[in-house]
Amino acid sequence: MPRRCPTWRRNATKLGATLWASKAASMSSENWAYVADASGRGAYGQSGSILIPAPLAAEVLDRGVELAAAIDAYAGGHGIRDAQGAWGVLTRNLITRQDAFRIAVINAFAPFFNASLYRDA
Repeated sequence: MPRRCPTWRRNATKLGATLWASKAASMSSENWAYVADASGRGAYGQSGSILIPAPLAAEVLDRGVELAAAIDAYAGGHGIRDAQGAWGVLTRNLITRQDAFRIAVINAFAPFFNASLYRDA
């Protein structure tokens, strides 16, 4: 059963992202969005999930380094979180951090723009 990594609360609050870790020291990242209308009706959306390489996961899980600092060191860059993100580094920019959040936001809006399929029976 996966467990949330030690920095998940900070990441979820700042980024809308969640990091999951398993007992085998593997870790994945996923992005979340929440939207609500004026009446208070809301929905969550999620991006896909990407596996974090073992050496990078070890930095975060075993040494307590935040993913932003760890990905900078791992990829030899600076400010990756605010640019393409870990998603961009790990997918060679086929999917960037912005793309992952875009998918999460679209998924969150689905019950609103496709309401007939989401109505209660």
